[in-house]
Formats: sequence, structure tokens, C-alpha cells
Amino acid sequence: MRRGAALSRGARRRGEFPAGTDHVAVFETMAAPIYFRLLVGSGPVEEDTADQAVRITLAAARAGALTQDSSVAVRATEADAGQA
Repeated sequence: MRRGAALSRGARRRGEFPAGTDHVAVFETMAAPIYFRLLVGSGPVEEDTADQAVRITLAAARAGALTQDSSVAVRATEADAGQA
């Protein structure tokens, strides 16, 4: 996690991620589809799986969905619950 935190902080300093990006949320978002496949057995974990997880995570982080107290994340949660 320390290495992931350092990468996330570097991305924030370079302006690649918005301020307040939660490095734990970044790591969890990236690792979730890989662990899901390992635990549930929904398919093999291949390079494409990892690449897609990284692309999705980067898009979410850049959009501000992985920041602490993110209004983007709140809107997504409300929409997912049918409340938006």
C-alpha cells in the first residue's frame, strides 16, 4: 500500500489526479476485478483483465470519483440506488 500511496501522491502532484484522491480507493478499485475473478472464478486473470482494471481506475480517479467526500462519487451512488 505504501508504494501505491506514493504513486497516487505523485499523480496528484503532477495534476493527473484531483486533490483529495484516496490512494486506498484507487488500489481497491484497481484490484477488485482481478480478485473477483480469482475468488469467484468468472474467468481467467489475463493481461487484458489487468489492463482494463487500470483503465477503469484511471478514468474514475481522473473524474474525481475516488476522492474523499467526492460529489461525483455521491452522485454515482445516488444514481445507482435510483435516487438521482
